[in-house]
Amino acid sequence: MLLLDLPGELLLCVMDHLERAKDIHSLCLTNSHVYRQLLPALYRFNIRFQNSSALHWAARYGKLELIQTMCVYRARVNVYLHGYTPLHFAAMFGQAPVVRWLLSYDGIDVNCRGEGLGLTPLGVAVRKKDVEVVQVLLSDAHIKLNGRNDDGFTALHEATTRGYLSVAKLLLAAPGVDANVGDTCGQTALWWATKRSDEILTKRLLCEDDLDLNVVGRDGSTSLHHAVQYRNRTIARLLLCEERLDINVPDMTGWTPLVWAVHQADIDMVRLLLARDDLQLDPIFAGNASALGLAAERGHTKIVNLFLEHRDRLDINLPTQVGETPLCRAAAAGHHDVVDLLLQDPQLDVNRADLIGRSPLCWAVYAGHLNVPEHNHLDAILRACVEPACRTLSRSTGTALPLSVNSPRTDRSHNICCTGSNPTHQSTEPRGGKWLIDKPSSERQVTGHVGRSLMLLIMSEQPWLGRIGTRSKSSLRAFCTITFSASQHSCLPSLMQTSCDCVRCCMIPEAPVFPSKVD
Repeated sequence: MLLLDLPGELLLCVMDHLERAKDIHSLCLTNSHVYRQLLPALYRFNIRFQNSSALHWAARYGKLELIQTMCVYRARVNVYLHGYTPLHFAAMFGQAPVVRWLLSYDGIDVNCRGEGLGLTPLGVAVRKKDVEVVQVLLSDAHIKLNGRNDDGFTALHEATTRGYLSVAKLLLAAPGVDANVGDTCGQTALWWATKRSDEILTKRLLCEDDLDLNVVGRDGSTSLHHAVQYRNRTIARLLLCEERLDINVPDMTGWTPLVWAVHQADIDMVRLLLARDDLQLDPIFAGNASALGLAAERGHTKIVNLFLEHRDRLDINLPTQVGETPLCRAAAAGHHDVVDLLLQDPQLDVNRADLIGRSPLCWAVYAGHLNVPEHNHLDAILRACVEPACRTLSRSTGTALPLSVNSPRTDRSHNICCTGSNPTHQSTEPRGGKWLIDKPSSERQVTGHVGRSLMLLIMSEQPWLGRIGTRSKSSLRAFCTITFSASQHSCLPSLMQTSCDCVRCCMIPEAPVFPSKVD
């Protein structure tokens, strides 16, 4: 007797001994009579031994009839396969009819989370930008709109981070959605929308009631920081129209939106920010300067001028933590236009020094920027001679101009600007010392404010004298023909004992007594 001629009961017994579903399926396909008899057994086999995998397959490819049949045989609709349920599969592959039918099935879990990322069916549909499936899911009364995945993202986060405007509008229109829910770092949908410079989505989010505008992200930035950093004036205007916005929030670096605008030299953005009455201009940020100090240091003349138009809201002499005023920073950087602009302000303290006594003029001279604009009809050179506050360097009795000997710039006018001592005595660098030694004797001052000549300073200045060239050695030899007092002769034995070739070349063996005048 052939196998197919056996009664149905015996065929079922045979099928019970088959271990693979494909063998049972092959047996079912032999003829229609066997198919009708064995197909229910195939469903039960799949449910019992294969974790209802047929249900997932049917959900993926939209086989609604198969899903309904499997459910008749009590298939588990919330069972996981590869980390997802049949509802996940239907949402993932855009099978809206399957999603609708599954939602109507008793016992379905619409908020089940997938393994790995923790995505719900709604989160999967949002990622796929499937408006129809999202609408179907939102129609379920048990849907949790504010549920978060393992990254802390809600469905609204998923839409805003990807710029899916149509999906975001659907979510925002759904009752119960909370636009202020943050992710694991506390970053809301608005924070992400401004991070992406999404103007339309930002405008839609701002229509929500009680929206938190001052959410701080992981890097300390706010939505206004994003608008400034990406130079998006449209979003900046939208945010600045909200009275609840805190415009002075600093990020992790201590920079407020205003400081970022100055850093980027965005004068239009600075103008927008200055339109807010609650903007603070004076706070010192983590970079150790105010917004005005940063603009002065960077040479942003137009922005400095814009700040000075709001003179009643800032302190033009506000120092940094080390005492540097905006004028000091502008002078040190050599921004003459900014210095000139600041000098026109009657409230400016032109001689205010930093914590170690350096005035703006000291900073300018030390940096080699000699073309400082005039102030009170005196240029920088004359002021160095007549104003004590400008002459003082640090907490010593030195002057500002000897600093210039050690700076990249050297100029003959340095000599005449030194009161009490000359640049030769102040020079500690080979570059400045060599320049002074090579000058004609008529341009050198021989004796300093303490009565010491260059020869007496050779002992303390050997390091740079040992590094000057041959030509300078010849110049130094001629320069050292100066008058020595009896007390000054005591330095000669010490000079003879030194190993410095430069010092030896200065000694003239033919002359037991040095001449009293320079030839």
